Amino acid sequence: MRAQLGLPPAPESQVSLVKNTPLTPPPMKTESDSGWLGIGNLFGGGPTEEESYAGAMRLSAFTFGKDGLFTATLADGQVWKQSPYDDLRAHWTGQPSSYQVVVSSDMLGSHTMRVRGDQNYRVMRVK
Repeated sequence: MRAQLGLPPAPESQVSLVKNTPLTPPPMKTESDSGWLGIGNLFGGGPTEEESYAGAMRLSAFTFGKDGLFTATLADGQVWKQSPYDDLRAHWTGQPSSYQVVVSSDMLGSHTMRVRGDQNYRVMRVK
């Protein structure tokens, strides 16, 4: 992009600052963004898949316990464990960095980890 704009390449000191920086999460939606009484997305018009993974972060590691539940470490160091109340089981076999995830807060303090190209899992923060 810089070349197309006729600008010199970015200095290495600047490039190194962003090499491992996680993507920023999308801005929080307000009630006015989601339609009448905050229920605008009930009838379609929700975010596209690309928009819903705009703040995605890659995994840096994952392990499975004897019970089949996973513990996943995100690129920023956060560690999340799958809830024992989740009936789903992940069957990940690829490199951790091949998985993009978004963790979001749900009602009553619970959390969901959405894995791009896979399922949504109930998770609890460990670290």
